[in-house]
Amino acid sequence: VSPRRVYKYDFIQGNADIVMSLSNIIGGFRPDRRVDFYAFLGVGVINAFNNDEAANGLEYADQLKYLWTGHKWFVAGRAGVGADINLSRYVAFNVEVNANMMSDHFNSKRGGSVDWQFNALAGFTFKFGKGTRKVPAVYEELPPAPVAAAPVKEEPKVTPKPVEQPKPEVKVEKITENIFFLINSSKIRASQEGKVAAVVDYMKRNPGATVVVTGYADKATGTSRYNKTLSERRAKAVGDALLDAGISADRISMSGKGDSEQPFVQNDDNRVVIMIAE
Repeated sequence: VSPRRVYKYDFIQGNADIVMSLSNIIGGFRPDRRVDFYAFLGVGVINAFNNDEAANGLEYADQLKYLWTGHKWFVAGRAGVGADINLSRYVAFNVEVNANMMSDHFNSKRGGSVDWQFNALAGFTFKFGKGTRKVPAVYEELPPAPVAAAPVKEEPKVTPKPVEQPKPEVKVEKITENIFFLINSSKIRASQEGKVAAVVDYMKRNPGATVVVTGYADKATGTSRYNKTLSERRAKAVGDALLDAGISADRISMSGKGDSEQPFVQNDDNRVVIMIAE
């Protein structure tokens, strides 16, 4: 029997991988991305069998220190990188390079280091069904909210015996303005600047007033983590506009809710910053 026959075996391998999108980590989530690069790391098991012919080589006992027969389980490691190239909505071309690591005892040989197996794969992915449908954004321009009129100072009445009349208490109503944004944008549009100006005017006429600036993102676009960051950027853009207009920072409170709260029924209306001043 030739010593080469000692290394004849068959095996079945299974892996559990953790896959990370490198494109999303570097450039953020984009559902229309043409090329998506990814990396993965995993661990698996190998069930080896059909190694019984190795027993025919017992005359090479010094080479069969790790001889096994029947079947045997081994732990294997796996890592690699790849790319999905979207040729259309229904077809993608895939390329991948991976490395598999397993025990050196897998093939009954005597050794002190692990065995490596490298693979390069290519193929196509076909998607069936309607898939997702991209709906164009629709925005409704809301009329600016009326600006509260300045309180009227009443002149004291003049009587033969002047008596100072108490000034009536004027209650200042709060003002609410909604600043709407385009999808995946934190830039204030020209059509929304008048709403910011209305709040600035209110704050200057009411020196004791404060304003709460809260940003939101629509739930149908992006991930929760990305939407949280986007809503904070929108709130900061509006807060910076108030600061630039001369409103002091201690009168402004800013926060971003992401898509955890949806203040409006229409999905696209939730790409918004709500300002409440009182």
